[in-house]
Amino acid sequence: MFCISSRGNDYGAGSPMHQFDFQEPYLRGVFGMAGIHDISFITAQPMDYDPGITQNVLDGAKAEAVLMAQNSDL
Repeated sequence: MFCISSRGNDYGAGSPMHQFDFQEPYLRGVFGMAGIHDISFITAQPMDYDPGITQNVLDGAKAEAVLMAQNSDL
């Protein structure tokens, strides 16, 4: 399963806000109860900063999605 999300702030690993990342663990838990354990996340973050940063983040997320699609067994 692929989950694509966006966030205003940066909650990625190594970020001071990482401890407040409730989105990914929650989704893993909910889908895990449904039997879906193989989940890949693409997260565009931070989105509430400078427009130049936002565009770079979106471009990176799109490139990551294309790579995941090309490498999937679907």
